[in-house]
Amino acid sequence: MTKKYHIGQKEERHLYNTCQWAWEMIGTVEDYRQLSDYVIDRIKEHQSLQTHSVLHLGCGSGCMDFHMKKHVAITGVDLSENMLRSAAKKNPECEYILGDMRELCIDNRFDAVIIPESIDYMRTEEEIVNVFTNAKNMLKQDGLLLVVVGYDPEFFPQNRTTVDQVDDKHTELTFIENNYAPDPDGNYFEATFVFLA
Repeated sequence: MTKKYHIGQKEERHLYNTCQWAWEMIGTVEDYRQLSDYVIDRIKEHQSLQTHSVLHLGCGSGCMDFHMKKHVAITGVDLSENMLRSAAKKNPECEYILGDMRELCIDNRFDAVIIPESIDYMRTEEEIVNVFTNAKNMLKQDGLLLVVVGYDPEFFPQNRTTVDQVDDKHTELTFIENNYAPDPDGNYFEATFVFLA
């Protein structure tokens, strides 16, 4: 049986809390090296002030932070308690905050705010505006906001299905993902995840 989860719903938190162990198997620290390097390179290229502190919205289990912490101080934010526990184990030197990037309000100001791929979970223009407004409010003057989208709309892989098989000492996992845009000219897509363990 397949369930559809939407960000912000209780069930969505189940997807990244109860099923957090599966995401750990699918996305390893090494899998995030290239994206982490890309983000650090963009920060170095575009900064108008020396970047020391970075707020990572939608940090997940901290795989990117594992690489980026060598260059900057990281504060990560995510909706999933289990993902944050995993992130803290990987990166005890980083700070992690349980929160929703659409509603987050903290007093700290950062040299850069990054939103790598987690922006894809926003469902409406209003949610995107809320995220950008919150990010701006947490940036220092002349700070950098860096957003990385998962897919370029011009090259969206319509109805693409991928299958990954991974295993560790105790579990064999097959992960199936399908991406589909109901309206090819629209501004949203659906992602279906199936875990077989």
